[in-house]
Amino acid sequence: MRRRGAEWHNMKTVFVYGTLKTGQVNNGILSRLADKGAARKVGNATLRGSGNVLAYTLVAPLHGKGYPYLVPVNEEGYGRVSGMNGVDISGEVWEVNAEGLNVLDRLEGFPVHYRRDVVNVETANGVLACLVYVPSVECWEHILPHVKRGDFECVGGLWPKPSRVRPLVSSSLPRGGWSGEDTGRTF
Repeated sequence: MRRRGAEWHNMKTVFVYGTLKTGQVNNGILSRLADKGAARKVGNATLRGSGNVLAYTLVAPLHGKGYPYLVPVNEEGYGRVSGMNGVDISGEVWEVNAEGLNVLDRLEGFPVHYRRDVVNVETANGVLACLVYVPSVECWEHILPHVKRGDFECVGGLWPKPSRVRPLVSSSLPRGGWSGEDTGRTF
């Protein structure tokens, strides 16, 4: 992998927990960035359900449509759902330069659909501070009725559940982020 001098001094570590993980449908994006020298996989990591300023849980659609959301369970503005507690979440840490972060921001619809939080994750080499994409409060308000209705479940650190995975196609992802309109698509 090529490193591009000074721009790597500004690299960011990002914790990925869903479709960007190795073997998942959007991991090709990170692989292509790695081929260009704009990203590098650091390794596997765990976001502990407690120990950060916020506790997080992972909710995922029951029927394989859409993708998982990492949700802060003790932050004002995120509606409480019975049974949602902080859980340990398995994922990966990637280093990305400015180009890589820009690509991830576009994929995640930052800052409208997702925001970036900073979390501490545990790796084989110790604790790392990483960026992680979390749905914005506005996005969560759109998802919450589906969670309460039972279309999503709290899955803890295991996503995807093998029996529930259906690949996303890039046309199902919102261009430029979620607009707040109900388009009938599951994001």
